[in-house]
Amino acid sequence: MINVTKTANPSALPSGPGSVTYSYLVTNTGDLPLSHIVLADNKCALITFMSGDRNQNSVLELDEIWTYRCTQVLAKSTTNVATVTGYSEGITVRDTAVARVTVGAVSPSPSPFIPPKFPNAGVYSDAQNNIWSIANPPLRALFAFIWVILM
Repeated sequence: MINVTKTANPSALPSGPGSVTYSYLVTNTGDLPLSHIVLADNKCALITFMSGDRNQNSVLELDEIWTYRCTQVLAKSTTNVATVTGYSEGITVRDTAVARVTVGAVSPSPSPFIPPKFPNAGVYSDAQNNIWSIANPPLRALFAFIWVILM
């Protein structure tokens, strides 16, 4: 006698935490009007009635579609259940709908390599990030120096 459908927008947050809006449609699939309509969600508490009660009598008529919304920020993948309840001639009717939102993990970006900086004290690094000092020169420079002295 009562039906609820639920959709999540977006249904996936691949880049990590974010805001999700749930939309709910409640319809009367029976033969009698329903009163005392209550829509609840086990994970999204602030559900707002948007529209649908055309004659504003708080009774879900056979030809009405009531719409609701709820927005929340999700930090992890979530499955939640909406439950709608209504009454007609002493009979309680109920329906549920499920929505799942997948939240991806945020990957930290790698830090670029930054070669160390040395004070200007005869210390330098070459294009291959080899570190040299006056006390420890490249070997070919040392051989060139010895060659010049011996000649």
